[in-house]
Amino acid sequence: MSEVRTPPARRIGLTLLWIMVLVWAAFTLWRFFGVDNAWPLVVAIAYTPYITIAILVPLGLAVALRALGAVTVLVLCLCALVVALAPRAIADSGPRPDGPKIHVMTVNLHVGGADLSAVAEQAVTDGVDILSVQELTPAADKTLRAKLHGTLPHALTKPGDAAAGTGIFSRYPLTEARTLETDGRFEMPAATIHIEHAAPLQFLAIHPAAPVSPGLIPDWRHDLKAVPTSAKDGPARVLAGDFNATLDHATLRGLIGTGYTDAADACGNGLSGTWPMDKRLVPKVTLDHVLTSKAITPIATSVTTIPDTDHRALSATLAIPAS
Repeated sequence: MSEVRTPPARRIGLTLLWIMVLVWAAFTLWRFFGVDNAWPLVVAIAYTPYITIAILVPLGLAVALRALGAVTVLVLCLCALVVALAPRAIADSGPRPDGPKIHVMTVNLHVGGADLSAVAEQAVTDGVDILSVQELTPAADKTLRAKLHGTLPHALTKPGDAAAGTGIFSRYPLTEARTLETDGRFEMPAATIHIEHAAPLQFLAIHPAAPVSPGLIPDWRHDLKAVPTSAKDGPARVLAGDFNATLDHATLRGLIGTGYTDAADACGNGLSGTWPMDKRLVPKVTLDHVLTSKAITPIATSVTTIPDTDHRALSATLAIPAS
């Protein structure tokens, strides 16, 4: 009896297929069980929605080659990733609460170079009550204070060089909450917002270091871990800003797991990309977030393109506890 040999083309196809299977299986395991401490995996995790779609390529090849084992592994990976992603496109059900409602917006100013008139106009259009801005330079701070004086007259700003500055603009009086501030590469000021007929609201403008290189990952992890955690019966608190992380990063999921809700996720908009808006061919990922403590209920979110910045503005309507 002569030995049946596998055709060379099939051998090559199976080799390439199993390499892809191992890559997708390793990625899936890292997404669920890995720690955000290795570059460039930290960057790759941000693109989980696209990597999930791309799994159809090796899956199609596995079906064509009738490689049952590879099909099984890839289908399991696909199901696991879809289970993680699908809830972001489904709004939480339940009645809308009564009580005071506020509108929050966050926008990265791209080292102060964003169209600040557009930022101010969008704040008016959205009826914004509290605005968080990142990458606030001294010049941008001065301009925004002038443009927002009539609508958001109360401000706690910490401008800085390059991307270091951050600020909070509010329709309502505020006081600085130093005990909630974080110590990181960028400023992350905190304020207590005093809203009529509502309980005091703790508000933090968030902007951790970006994990764009191996040396910055420790700073990024430190900054996110320094953000105050939430508690079931804790005070009403909002975190709004450019987190430089998506809901697929374990570090951000850990923070949310302490008792926060991602507003866009709760409203079924958790897959709306916010960065980079200045690069047409680069897939958009969701780095900007509004997180709320258990005392607050997200009602609606939206994203808006602001000229001359690489981030979309994210707005959220929130129901807060009455006083």
